[in-house]
This record gives sequence, structure tokens and C-alpha cells, in this order.
Amino acid sequence: MLKKFSDFTLENKVIVPSNKPVNKTVKKSIAKTKVKDPEAKDVNLKDAKSPEPKMENISFDGKVAKFPSIYKPSMTLKLLESNGISKNKLHYIVTESNNSLVIVKYNTDADIKLNEFVNTLVDYYKRNEKLKNVFSDIIVEGTDHYSIIKNIPDVEIGNKKVLRLLNDDLVKLLK
Repeated sequence: MLKKFSDFTLENKVIVPSNKPVNKTVKKSIAKTKVKDPEAKDVNLKDAKSPEPKMENISFDGKVAKFPSIYKPSMTLKLLESNGISKNKLHYIVTESNNSLVIVKYNTDADIKLNEFVNTLVDYYKRNEKLKNVFSDIIVEGTDHYSIIKNIPDVEIGNKKVLRLLNDDLVKLLK
């Protein structure tokens, strides 16, 4: 005969080696043990490290969405998908983080191979004799679907920080 889930109870059994006596406090502590529902979501929004995503913080420029530095790339993808943003209208996502830029291909059918494209842009700046020292430590990692520009120095070039310069140039070229 099948039992209902409500018919099952937490039994007060303790497996103890036969050479040791059973302590009554152990039995009581097991009897008081609460079983948590594995599907229960215990989320406290006040303890969350990142803010709740909002579409008004995003700037769209052509086929590129620029997110503020507080958004992780995984969060940006979820936000765009949950708001029904078409992959035909938006191809790329650009986010900033600590001295790095992350570019993600939202539309996987887009023509540009991101890592190759970003490497070309950084190499362009490295060929300039005046900027060679600034861009020499910058590292580009990624694949055809995402790219990360790391070690961007906190230096100004023509009243713009290097991070902002790369961000603006990427958006101009990708849109």
C-alpha cells in the first residue's frame, strides 16, 4: 500500500556504535530538527549585493545595449530576455567592471567575431607611438561570442579615461 507524504514522520533513530551509550540530549536535538523544503526560496533582497535590475538604467545605441557597472553580464542577459528584447534588434551587450570591459554577443547570429574584433581595436591603439605605453598591458580574452578587456589603466587621454574611450569606440563600431 502506498503512503501519503503527510504519513511519513521524522523518526528519532540514532545510529551509534554498540560500545557507546546513547545520550538523551542527542535524541532530543534530532527530534527538534526541522526539515527545510528544498524548493523554498529564502531570498532576502536587502542582503543581495547587486541591485534589482531595471530597464531605465540601460542605454541603447543602435544594436548595442550599454549597462552600468553594477550589472554582471549574466544579469544583463536575464534582464533582456525577461523583458522580451528581440535578438534581431539587439546584437551586443557592453558592461563595465573594475578596470575591465565585457562585451557579450546577445544575437548569436551576428556577423562579428567579438574576440577578433576587440583585439583589432586594442592593436590599433597599440600601434600609435603616443599610446603604446598605455595600451601595452591591456589583455583581451574571449571567444567569438564574448570578449573581456582586462587591465585597463586608470589614465586620461584627451580628457577621457581609457576605459571610457574603449567603451565609446566599441559602441560606435558595433552599432
